[in-house]
Amino acid sequence: PLFLPDGLTLGLGDAPPRAVAWRTCDAAGCEALAPLENELLAALRRERAAEVTLTLVDGVRVRLPVSLMGFTAAWEALGATREVTPP
Repeated sequence: PLFLPDGLTLGLGDAPPRAVAWRTCDAAGCEALAPLENELLAALRRERAAEVTLTLVDGVRVRLPVSLMGFTAAWEALGATREVTPP
């Protein structure tokens, strides 16, 4: 089981990891949301991989590699804009 108060971290390139809080958890899984700012979008498009780190209830940190290959093509296929306007 996850230790929910720690949230998760999203690591991209050399930038400091971004802390992301869990939004909700149920039997189907957990969901975390992070605002998609221009800086984050640029990093997602630029980097080839990311790393998500979770903490388990026993304190063990689990690092999960995430491929970003194809992110830019997928973003553009959605018809998304190149920049994100802050809320």
